[in-house]
Amino acid sequence: MAQSFPEVVVAAGQLPDATVLDGELVVWESGRLAFERLQGQLQRRRAVAARLASEWPAHCVAFDVLRLVGVFSRGSCF
Repeated sequence: MAQSFPEVVVAAGQLPDATVLDGELVVWESGRLAFERLQGQLQRRRAVAARLASEWPAHCVAFDVLRLVGVFSRGSCF
């Protein structure tokens, strides 16, 4: 999936090593989720994916932090 979503790879590189998130990729269009844009980018690679990422960037919505700097979550809030 890294080839389809280079913008997410760049963002993930800013997280501490060994971080594990539970979440979902989304694309926003006019204030609404645009699943068709996300699906369209999923099917693309390299240059086309990079162009789509600049037009309709995907975002990761994290629901839970499962691991951060070697600590495992057991349902507690951070």
